[in-house]
Amino acid sequence: MIEHYLFESPGLGVVALVIIGIGAFVVLNRRAQPARGIAGGGVCVLLAAAWWATASLVTTPREVLIARSVVLVDLAGSGDSDEIALMLDEQIRVVAWRDSAGREKLLDDLERVVRGRGGVESARVVASSGTLDGPNVGRTHVRIRVEASSLAPPLSWWRIDWVLRGDQWRAVRLEWLDAPDWVRRSGID
Repeated sequence: MIEHYLFESPGLGVVALVIIGIGAFVVLNRRAQPARGIAGGGVCVLLAAAWWATASLVTTPREVLIARSVVLVDLAGSGDSDEIALMLDEQIRVVAWRDSAGREKLLDDLERVVRGRGGVESARVVASSGTLDGPNVGRTHVRIRVEASSLAPPLSWWRIDWVLRGDQWRAVRLEWLDAPDWVRRSGID
């Protein structure tokens, strides 16, 4: 959690440091100590700038997972099954319809739906969040907007479970979180 405030969303802390710096300058200046006010305020403002610069240079593992999810959805929307295959683990499970589907079924369905009769024109992430569940395990939740000529839902929530294999995060499980019951029972064909 502290990583989030230090590197992913440092705005509140940076603003607080700047306000403290301005406050120190004003208070010490009123007490006839302008040199100390400038020094104290300047140090706070410099610390705030250093914090902001450091945060902009650091990419946390959680940010990497969210970025991978966005890339996965973009590739799915374009139907690029070759690139998607590189992001999927060999043991991936898709939980959305029927019992579950594996890697080859997922890639076949993607080919059929996006490039074939499904009429998917694009897919993009409109909201996302992520967490690390362990040193090599994480998950993301993404809200996806799909533009399609078919009956595909325009907005849907998906959970993507990730595992770190070597230096690459790979998707090991995809779950359609808000799939209607009739879809879960009957399947999508």
